[in-house]
Amino acid sequence: MNQDNSSYTVTFPDLTLTETGSTVLIVSTDTDFIDTVKTQFERYIISSLVFYVQDKPAVNNEVAWLYHVSKTVEICIVDLDNCSPNDVLIACHRIKDDFHHLVFVSKRNQQRDIVRVLNAEGIYTILDSTDQLESWIQSEIIGLDTDAGM
Repeated sequence: MNQDNSSYTVTFPDLTLTETGSTVLIVSTDTDFIDTVKTQFERYIISSLVFYVQDKPAVNNEVAWLYHVSKTVEICIVDLDNCSPNDVLIACHRIKDDFHHLVFVSKRNQQRDIVRVLNAEGIYTILDSTDQLESWIQSEIIGLDTDAGM
């Protein structure tokens, strides 16, 4: 069997399955943020990657799609500066274990109340930059020691 190391982008209403590789959900209306996250993962993952992208606030049938996808992907990245409360609520209801990761990124801290509530729960990873996200990918997903040499 040939190793597939391609990346695929899937948006509402489509779904896909991969034989090998990882699945990542990116929730953001900011195309630069989406592209940055995809590039960061593509740098480190050598198998196929399926990026599910929710690039507009989830309403109507998109709520059901986002809910379903958030339950099935391995990694969910939510841009708190560019998403709706529905997006956050759905993300918070995904599986939480060692194999399913949820990361919130709040670069501009625009939704302070949401950040405060998420932080008060004490179970969510909240980062303040895509640079921190890359470090998180290196340490939590790839297993690199990002503190080496410090």
